[in-house]
Amino acid sequence: MYSKGGSWLSFIGFTNSLCARFSRMTTGHAPIREYRQRFFPHLPTNCLCGNAEIQTHEHIVMECNLYPSTHPYNIIINSFVHFLVNNPGAFSFDNG
Repeated sequence: MYSKGGSWLSFIGFTNSLCARFSRMTTGHAPIREYRQRFFPHLPTNCLCGNAEIQTHEHIVMECNLYPSTHPYNIIINSFVHFLVNNPGAFSFDNG
């Protein structure tokens, strides 16, 4: 149940931006090069950090040095929320 703060929504907080970025990160529908290549296959897919051939959401969250602040150490919602709070440009259309 997602309404009224149930389930995972209570961990994210109540800012629209954080909820949207969390949803983009978990679904893979984010303004990153992996998703953009579906629509513009002629554009580059590599990450701007230079360490990944394809900029995926997994790369951004787990290892990208463009977002060095607190990469999640385990796969729980709080770790991902902490990453997004400390990296406000991650999975944001303002940065895409």
